[in-house]
Amino acid sequence: MVFINLNSKPDWVFERNPFGTVPILEYKGSIVYESAVCDEFLEEAFPASVTGTHALLPSCPFERAAVRLVMLKFEKVFHIINIIAFAFPHEKLFCLYLNNMNVCIMFN
Repeated sequence: MVFINLNSKPDWVFERNPFGTVPILEYKGSIVYESAVCDEFLEEAFPASVTGTHALLPSCPFERAAVRLVMLKFEKVFHIINIIAFAFPHEKLFCLYLNNMNVCIMFN
């Protein structure tokens, strides 16, 4: 695991992920990025039945789909929050109502 300063990302982040976002997984010479994709990769590469841990996703296809929809909502909300935060860097608090989700984020 490597921790990086998200305000000053090293070049290798963009070499592994053209969007420059995290998480980024590197396993056996292959790269996987984006949260939802990384979750599914980990679930498939290291299943709970083998590792003895809890599954990341439910076994029911409908429940798995519901989890994926929640993840998509969060990705869209946080993408918009990032755009707002970079557009208005001096604001202290942003409240956003989007798709029936009330989101308030305080920035330092």
